[in-house]
Amino acid sequence: MAIGAVGAIASNAIENYQPQIEAVDRAQEPEPVPEPVPEPVPQPEPVPQPEPEPEPELAPQSSPDLDLAHAAASFQGTRMLSERNQLKESLSSVSGDVAIRVTSIERTFGIGLSADFRGGNTLIANVEGVGEVEIRLPATHSSSYRPGSEETITVSIADWNGVRKRLILESQ
Repeated sequence: MAIGAVGAIASNAIENYQPQIEAVDRAQEPEPVPEPVPEPVPQPEPVPQPEPEPEPELAPQSSPDLDLAHAAASFQGTRMLSERNQLKESLSSVSGDVAIRVTSIERTFGIGLSADFRGGNTLIANVEGVGEVEIRLPATHSSSYRPGSEETITVSIADWNGVRKRLILESQ
């Protein structure tokens, strides 16, 4: 009987123990914590960006007209050969009529001349508001220009004479 009593007590203890284990397990589980709702974070106001400084203007305004005074000032403002070449390229497509007063006529010479101007003449002339300029005439052009004559001629900007500080133009 002792064994029976021990068995009965043990089975009773196991039955009583099971609900306690479940109660302990539930007590050890943390209660679910609700996730915090994020509060809206105020966005910082955008800092205004300073406007970039404009680069020195090398080409004439978007006007297709030939502006020799502006071109001469732009060439004088260049410091490096690359700047001068960039300016020369941007101005080479612009042409127009210019009133000139011929000062002298010289033979055209120089390295890198196109075949059209090699062996031709160069007019040294004054343009009002610009000063002295060089105007290359094509080799096929028979020169009717004389020193002191005043003419209107169609030209385009070809280069800058840095030694004499004057524009080199090419007759069209």
